[in-house]
Amino acid sequence: KIDQMNDNLSDKIDQMNDNLSGKMDVMIDLQKDTLSGQETLIEEVRQSRKEIKGRMDQRFDKLESEVAEMKVALKSKGII
Repeated sequence: KIDQMNDNLSDKIDQMNDNLSGKMDVMIDLQKDTLSGQETLIEEVRQSRKEIKGRMDQRFDKLESEVAEMKVALKSKGII
């Protein structure tokens, strides 16, 4: 009877280990998917930042040019 109980216990432990192993595999796959999604998001943010920076640089250059033109016009009129 004790041998039978040991066998049953051993079988249950093996089943638990198999279940745990399967669940760990699922968790690892989910973590991989999450990391992949994060990497994609990071790359999209980097690209967006580059695009925004480029546009802002263009606008600042245009504003600086316009301010310089205004200063020349104001100086020519003797206002400044």
